[in-house]
Amino acid sequence: MLKTSEIPKLILEAYSADQFKQNSTKAVEILAEYLSQITNNPENFPVLPWKSPEENIDTWKLNTNEKENIENFIKKFIAGSNHLHSPRYVGHQVSVALPTAAIAEFAYSLLNNGLAVYEMGPAAYGIE
Repeated sequence: MLKTSEIPKLILEAYSADQFKQNSTKAVEILAEYLSQITNNPENFPVLPWKSPEENIDTWKLNTNEKENIENFIKKFIAGSNHLHSPRYVGHQVSVALPTAAIAEFAYSLLNNGLAVYEMGPAAYGIE
């Protein structure tokens, strides 16, 4: 078994509780501001910010020379997404997630306790 001092620094940073707290707090602030803006000023957001598949792929190509921060990533993700919370959205096949449900999904994603096998996701299994 590896000692903590032997684990590469990048791996430790990837799982840093402090970094997670900073990033998640910033993400929640940006998403909360988005909810406020989309409901109060929907004209600032096209319901569907259309791009061709090729353009969209180019938008998300990873540039290994640049490290994108979480704030830029979330804002870019919002800008390129359908805006289902907009009062101008008339409905389709899916509805918007309630913010509380999104928080539950956030916890579920971090824990990564899938439902494929009961032993891997007992809490999620019980909820489902």
